[in-house]
Amino acid sequence: MEKRKILAQVKEFKDQGFKEIVLTGVHLCSYGADLEPRGSLLDLLQEVEALEGVPRLRLSSLDPRFLEFRLINHLTSSQRICPHFHLSLQSGSDRILERMGRKIRAKDYSIILGRLREKSRQASLGADIIVGFPGESEDDFEQTYSFLECSPLTYFHVFTYSPRPGTEASSWSQVDGKAKRKRGALLRELSRKKNSRFRQLFLGKDCEAIVIKKGKQRAEVLTSNYFKVSIPYCPCDEREEVRVRITKVDRHVTEGEIVDQQSLKT
Repeated sequence: MEKRKILAQVKEFKDQGFKEIVLTGVHLCSYGADLEPRGSLLDLLQEVEALEGVPRLRLSSLDPRFLEFRLINHLTSSQRICPHFHLSLQSGSDRILERMGRKIRAKDYSIILGRLREKSRQASLGADIIVGFPGESEDDFEQTYSFLECSPLTYFHVFTYSPRPGTEASSWSQVDGKAKRKRGALLRELSRKKNSRFRQLFLGKDCEAIVIKKGKQRAEVLTSNYFKVSIPYCPCDEREEVRVRITKVDRHVTEGEIVDQQSLKT
C-alpha cells in the first residue's frame, strides 16, 4: 500500500477515537522495497509518528532476516511504538533453517534478540516456531528447545508442521505425528514458564494499557507490552487509555487494578 494511503488511514482511525493502531503485512520489514520511489518501514514509521496526536502503534510479525539494526534502534526508542516485538523465527536448528530455505542462522537470531532486549528491557518478545518440519530429528528439536530456553523470548506461538500440497517439503519424509505432538507440547509448556517469569517482573508496577473488553463484573485491558490484564472494576469505557497496576501473576492469568490520575502523580 502506498504511504499516503497508510497515513490517511492512520488519520481516519485517530479521528474515530482509536487509541492503538496495528501496522501489519505479510512482509512488513520489507515495506517500500516494491514502491517507486523506493521506501522503507523505518521511513514509514517516522512519517506516521510525525502526525499530530497519533495513537500508539503496534507492529505485527517481523522477519528477522530483514530487521536491520537501524530499525531495531528506532523501534526500541520510539515513544509511540509499543514495546512488543514478534518475530518469525520458525526453528533454532541451523540444519532445519537451511531446509526451510531461510538464509539465516540461530546465532543471527541470538544477536537480534539480544539487541532488542538490551534496548528495551520491558518489551515482550515473541516468536513463531514450527515443530515437525520434514527431516527434523530429535537433535534438531533439542537445539531448538535449548535456543528458546536460553533466549530472551518471553513467549512463542508453536505450530505443528502439516504438508501443504504443491510445496517441495510436502514430498519429503514426514516426522511421526506422535513425535510432533510431544515436541509441540514441550515447547508450549516452556513458553508458559518463560511468560509467567517475565510477567512476574512487573508485579506491583504500573503499565500503560487500553481497555479492550468490559463486562458487568470484570474488564480486560491490554498493556503496551502485550499483557492481557483482568480488572475487577473499571470506570472507563472500552478503547479508553488507562494505567494499570499489576497485582497478581500466575501461569495463566495476570490481574491488576486501575490506577487513578491522582495516584500516578504522587
